[in-house]
Amino acid sequence: IRGTPGEAYNLASGVETTILELANMINDLTGNAAPVDLKPARDWDRSGKRFGSTEKSREQLGFESHVGVRDGLEKTVEWTKANREGIAKAISNHDFFTMHTR
Repeated sequence: IRGTPGEAYNLASGVETTILELANMINDLTGNAAPVDLKPARDWDRSGKRFGSTEKSREQLGFESHVGVRDGLEKTVEWTKANREGIAKAISNHDFFTMHTR
């Protein structure tokens, strides 16, 4: 077994991507024609870009991404569309469990 149980590992492309770039890619891949409504950063929010450092994952897990951000998003959108029924069921089960354990 590689890695340490309980540790967090970024399984990412290692390519810095802005929020606007991500939003535009998602709109393009999903056919969403609505324009992106990017608001100014809040005082505490300085995360205009997303970058998952892959150093720890590479060193401890031997993980190296071979899929780019756009290709990964495209595969995620395709998987989500193909698995809508199972996703809805999982959400419903979660909602039921949450409502009955409070």
